[in-house]
Amino acid sequence: MRGLGFDGTNTMSGHRSGVQIRLRLHAPSSIYVHCRCHKLQLAVLNAASEHTVVKRVLGTLLTIWKAFHFSPKKAEKLAEIQAELQAPEIKMQKPSDTRWLARERAVSVVRRILPALVSTFEEIYAETGDAESHGIATLLLKYKTVACIYMLSDVLHIVAKLQGSLQAKDIDLASVPSMVASTTKRLLELKEDVTSSTWFKEHSLVFTDDAQLGEKHIVVLEEEKSEFLHKVYRPYLQSVIDHINVRMESTELISAMSVFDPRHLPGQKKNYQRGDEGISQPDIEAKETESEWKLFRRLIFLQYKGRSLQFVLSRLLGNGEIYAAFPNLAKIAAILEVLPVTTATVERSFSNMKLIKTRLRSRMSEETLDYCMRICIEGSDHLSDENLEAVLEHYKGMKIRKINL
Repeated sequence: MRGLGFDGTNTMSGHRSGVQIRLRLHAPSSIYVHCRCHKLQLAVLNAASEHTVVKRVLGTLLTIWKAFHFSPKKAEKLAEIQAELQAPEIKMQKPSDTRWLARERAVSVVRRILPALVSTFEEIYAETGDAESHGIATLLLKYKTVACIYMLSDVLHIVAKLQGSLQAKDIDLASVPSMVASTTKRLLELKEDVTSSTWFKEHSLVFTDDAQLGEKHIVVLEEEKSEFLHKVYRPYLQSVIDHINVRMESTELISAMSVFDPRHLPGQKKNYQRGDEGISQPDIEAKETESEWKLFRRLIFLQYKGRSLQFVLSRLLGNGEIYAAFPNLAKIAAILEVLPVTTATVERSFSNMKLIKTRLRSRMSEETLDYCMRICIEGSDHLSDENLEAVLEHYKGMKIRKINL
């Protein structure tokens, strides 16, 4: 039994010629599950696209990354100034739209080395007359830009925690709604109680009456702070909350899983309906399943009350007597157990492949890449001396070597 997870692109999710439809031609009972991490990333991207200031700042972060990534001289200059200012020497991160945690890391880095960045671009402009460096330094000296960086640092940090939780190995679909609710609650608190935000606590340390960022003094009016709060800060947080609620809304499949959860046991049966995400198995009888559930519900109340969903599923699948007494429910439970919450495992495989097959190793054969990928993904982190010796002996025996091993 295998669970199928998809990233949600039209190629995968299309109802006419998408991969999910093509798979259902061969396996009609297969279930389409949209990766929750991809859905969360789309929610954050959509929220940012609705606010011009946020879009401009994220575009500036990408320009900053390119400036140092494609120019070793600029990167060296940044390292020198970081040492002079005793700032942490942190490598710039690319604020990618596709990598789940990339934006949070990029914003965090820029926030921590902001004075060093401004000084670097000012010195580059003074030495070379580079117009782009002058433009970046000018943008970084604006109140809206810095305030937006601090705001994004707060918001994306909370979202990143949810992203990390969704990638846990022992998570199931039934746990997602409560995790999403906790995240939106934290964002709502951040929106309503501004004093708890990093923007409110730390931006005043950057922007005071005699503040200095780089070589220029900053003067900020109270009107600017109020305008940012009401026109950017709160509207943006509300957009993030709204898009997360829409994208991560519970489907019929997730809500139906409550029939196994002692903490959220419904008063009547739930239907596992066919839809974008639903269960429709030819070997599961609807009437028999309903009868089984009425008995199983009583068993939950008597023996499993207060237990977790994972415990109930493990008992249903691991106890032979219970499995035999509730065969249809056991089949549904087995299906729910293998359905993936995210495609994080596959994404990690792609990341490993990129680390293994670099530009300098572009001529690596497909067979060698396959072996390296298997070792990296499925192999042990540490090899014993016996295994290392066996590998060396195998390598020596493959052919005559020029060096003496």
